[in-house]
Amino acid sequence: MSIVFNNVTFRAVAIVLLLLGLAGESTAKVRLFDKDIGWPGETLLGEPCYGRPQGTGPFDYADPRFATKGEYRHIIGHSGMSVRTLVEGAHFKPQTERLERGVKSVSPMPDIDYTIRAFPNHHRALWAMVRYYLRQLKQNPNPVVLSGIRRGSSFPPPECYFYRAEAFNPHDPGVPAIFGLYLHKLEKFDAALAQYKKAESMGSPSSDLYYNMGLLYADMNDLENAQKYADIARKSGHPLTGLQRKIDRLKAKQKQGDLADQ
Repeated sequence: MSIVFNNVTFRAVAIVLLLLGLAGESTAKVRLFDKDIGWPGETLLGEPCYGRPQGTGPFDYADPRFATKGEYRHIIGHSGMSVRTLVEGAHFKPQTERLERGVKSVSPMPDIDYTIRAFPNHHRALWAMVRYYLRQLKQNPNPVVLSGIRRGSSFPPPECYFYRAEAFNPHDPGVPAIFGLYLHKLEKFDAALAQYKKAESMGSPSSDLYYNMGLLYADMNDLENAQKYADIARKSGHPLTGLQRKIDRLKAKQKQGDLADQ
């Protein structure tokens, strides 16, 4: 599955799945079952983060034990399914991930929120949450107004979910990778770059991360770094060519401007 952004495709789902294999390497500071994580950080409007209290969990999406039948059977009461299957089966069905509707409500957000509170670093649920927020933002372009609407339902803006995910598992590269996509979409380029670099620094980044970094550098008009990451993504096996076409267009436009100044 791919996401189109500014006429260029983001392979967001692919990046989080590829990064998932890297995410469980160090669990020394993962706050499993910690009910006191709360909602650290501030919103982009400078307000303290907020959200609903911890229910079941929190569990680690990057830990394969939570996707294994029989593991943590004392939590779910039997060994016939995994913890992740139990949570996703009740709250993160395909129609919820597609943002069509929730399991027991018209809005998918209550079930997405439940899934993320149970699995703070649930990559697919985090991306679904971002997509839903961006849909709301399109309908309510004033972020202050939207903040008031969401606060009434105790659903914080996406950045609060990401800060909570980072506090829960600071070793999961999927979290800053998706956080970067969200910030990039909001055109907060410097903040997006910081998140992409954080994901890159966690080791063995995927071609999708390189590709998205190239797109970001192109949007920042840093064509040297855009080309650098486009080349790395291509050599890493990335199948899409939209980034290179975008760079070529920007280079041609830049050259025309240089000729006009002569």
